[in-house]
Amino acid sequence: MIELYKIRTFSEKISDTIDFIRQNWRALLKYLGCVILPASIVLAFFFNHFWNGYMSFVSDVERGTSGDFSDGISFMLNYVAMVVIYMVTFVFLNAMFYAMVRVYYHRENGLQGVVYDELRSPFKLCLKRMATLIGLGFLLGIVVIVALVVVGALFGTINAALVVLYVLLCGAALFAVAFPLMLMAPIYMLEDNISFFDALAKAMRLGFKTWGGIFGMAIVLGLLISVLQMVTSGPWYVLFIMKTIFTLSNDLDGSFTNSFIFTLITYLASILQCMGMLISTIFTEVGMNIQYGHAAELVDGMGTQEKIEHFEDL
Repeated sequence: MIELYKIRTFSEKISDTIDFIRQNWRALLKYLGCVILPASIVLAFFFNHFWNGYMSFVSDVERGTSGDFSDGISFMLNYVAMVVIYMVTFVFLNAMFYAMVRVYYHRENGLQGVVYDELRSPFKLCLKRMATLIGLGFLLGIVVIVALVVVGALFGTINAALVVLYVLLCGAALFAVAFPLMLMAPIYMLEDNISFFDALAKAMRLGFKTWGGIFGMAIVLGLLISVLQMVTSGPWYVLFIMKTIFTLSNDLDGSFTNSFIFTLITYLASILQCMGMLISTIFTEVGMNIQYGHAAELVDGMGTQEKIEHFEDL
């Protein structure tokens, strides 16, 4: 059993991240796979149609012809469908993951032998919270972007040089804030009776005090995810390059890349790529959970508080 609230060295955070996945891979595969597989099948369908539309556009440009207006509409609809399906999948996938994390830390045997009935109640709670997190986060992001653009426009009326300085400062500020924000999901999803804005404030407080650790975890997890996505995305990129070459050589009609077999193989490769992309999000969430436990214990002593409360209950 991996303790959540515990001060860890950097190497311990990495090893605990890997150990959590290694110890619980059967349960993770069973329940998260129920979300990842069907979502990947649907995502791959629109992903393939999106890139087919792109290749059709490239082919039209090479031949000096203009495509139908309906092709452009279809191209945009496939893109919108991909974004919407990915966001819905992201909500359900993370809700199931955090439901499993909640059960893991409140069940004697962790996730060993866990059944869906034990996950149903925390899943509903986490689904509601994750939808709130994404929804309010999206709206707050729009408000911040609009405010930054308005302020930048005001600077532009004064001096163009101020706009350049303003953009640089905004870029540096967003970079600094991005890493503490990675702690917001575990805080909001795992702590009871905490509001969205309280979770945001706590993420900023814990995040800036452990900024270096979050940055280091993000780098290492990013490297691991890159290797995974290289493996799962490699087949699709090879097929895409093949089709690009045939398209640019004006040999698309009647070629193998336009056959049913090639289309089917590309679709299967797209499913594999989408699965790799969704699995990558779980690696990130596991690592950030471990980082959150370290930060919460280091700054607030949450593990010590829990032990005192448990002792008083006894």
